[in-house]
Amino acid sequence: MGEWLADGRWQRCTSVDTSCRSAPPIYEVGNPGQVVEDHVLARAAGGSPTDSASLRSIPWEMNARKGAFEGQLLEYERELVQQGLTPAQARSVTASEWEALQRDALPRPMDPHVLKEVPAPGSR
Repeated sequence: MGEWLADGRWQRCTSVDTSCRSAPPIYEVGNPGQVVEDHVLARAAGGSPTDSASLRSIPWEMNARKGAFEGQLLEYERELVQQGLTPAQARSVTASEWEALQRDALPRPMDPHVLKEVPAPGSR
């Protein structure tokens, strides 16, 4: 958890520092409902950066939330590897979470009018 500072740097909050958690989010790319391309499987997790089958259009806020979950999973996998698991074993521990993120990691309801702008799956 953290916040973007005015100079463009990311400040990570510590467990005792709650000052940055009260600040409203700053949407650097525009409106939270702006439709963006999402990589179904994060590139950092081995997803293809160019395969059109691995891209989908979703609102920016949902993509940001999904990215945060992906980052937490990658961090957890790194911790598992540091504790002695192989990368493959760590991925098997988190496999069901990765599958869930690829299917639907959109936990926050969005305005239905914004969702109407998102193309239906397979309509590209």
